[in-house]
Amino acid sequence: MVKVHVSFGLHTFTRAIKADDPPGDDYSDNREKRCFDYERYRHSHRLPTIVREIPTSRKLYFSRTRSGLINYATFDTGEGKTYAVFFDVMLYKSRGPNTVLLTVESAYEFAETKRDTREGRIRFSADRSRSARHKAHPPAARTLEKQKPHC
Repeated sequence: MVKVHVSFGLHTFTRAIKADDPPGDDYSDNREKRCFDYERYRHSHRLPTIVREIPTSRKLYFSRTRSGLINYATFDTGEGKTYAVFFDVMLYKSRGPNTVLLTVESAYEFAETKRDTREGRIRFSADRSRSARHKAHPPAARTLEKQKPHC
């Protein structure tokens, strides 16, 4: 049996900063500064359920990126769009034998014009447990109820 811990990265609810973004939407960690993305944030609430479903009901793929190989799965948003969840899995030796850390690196709606990046299929089968690396919060200067998304 393999024990799986899960963490969620900053890219699951932020995107690259654009020149016309208000500074109040900046969101950063110790590595980078990005813009809080209200649409990604809205979809990110589904990520724990999506991760739980990965081993049993999802087709998983890998694709080459600038930094190496990345695993991902795609899902129907229920709104006629495709939501892609990009993740990495590595041994988590500090948590014990047969333990891995699944990090959801990024998640967003696929643009319809984006090329199909599936290069191969992978398999995933394990018992699951969760721990969060990042907890997303809207920027302090705005609230989701009062502000129309513009990111």
